[in-house]
Amino acid sequence: MSQLDPSTEIAGKPTSRAFSHTMLLAAVAVTALGQTLVFTLLPSLGRATGMTEMQVGLIISCSSLVFALASPVWGTLSESLGRKRVMMIGLSGYSLGTLSFAVVFDLGLRGALVGVGLVAALVLSRMLQAAIMAATPAAAAAYTADITTPEQRTQGMGRIGAANNIGTVVGPVSGGILAAIALVFPLYGVAVLTALMAIGVALWLPPSPHRPTARTVPLRSVLRHGLAAYADPRLRDLLLTGVMLFMSFALIQQTLGFLFQDQFLMSPAEAARALGLTMMMAALTSLSGQLIVVQWLKA
Repeated sequence: MSQLDPSTEIAGKPTSRAFSHTMLLAAVAVTALGQTLVFTLLPSLGRATGMTEMQVGLIISCSSLVFALASPVWGTLSESLGRKRVMMIGLSGYSLGTLSFAVVFDLGLRGALVGVGLVAALVLSRMLQAAIMAATPAAAAAYTADITTPEQRTQGMGRIGAANNIGTVVGPVSGGILAAIALVFPLYGVAVLTALMAIGVALWLPPSPHRPTARTVPLRSVLRHGLAAYADPRLRDLLLTGVMLFMSFALIQQTLGFLFQDQFLMSPAEAARALGLTMMMAALTSLSGQLIVVQWLKA
């Protein structure tokens, strides 16, 4: 992936390498935090704006599909644009996308935008956001590969996974707590947080030792190489396993928010807090499995 030996430049400087890892992990954690926070709030926001369960599910399904398709494309683009630049694009787009998503929901809560218009605006804004935010995890993984040796790479990628899990722990509970102020308030908070993270990456993340291959790459070539990963027979079993796993998790995650409101007669804000706590405990279990069970199996 990288054209330079990771034993040189950043990888050869322990302090710089550690700082780079910290910035990468923070960017991944913030992205995961925002994602799970949105998942926590959507059932309550959907019910508060008069949307049906199917319409709320449509928002998640469309944006998740776009995210899956865009991720390998951004990974390919990071070869020509550079890892740091792609991360900045991803975080900035995430901030602006979350802001637009929050504004649309705010209009829905005020009754200024309702029905099909509201659903269409939410789906469109979330899809555009997903298409750009997919740049951050892809570039972070590529950057990690650039600054680690082959012996360190597994550990480096494991830290990326741990950062993602930390974000999924903090996101739901913070969303549930902040929803007490206003249901849409946590979304504005995420927009500010990711904007600050983008500024931090721009100012303090050192450039990756990877040398961009070219500055101009045809769009058709980028799409072809990026999406080719999904047709790779070597990845077929892993992809199917991941699809089934995350589909099962998404089904539970999306229905719980409505279950809390319908079966326990909770208000949208109360349901958001209950769902946030539930998702936090699930993320803690996942993190514990990664830190304890996986390490035990490797022993």
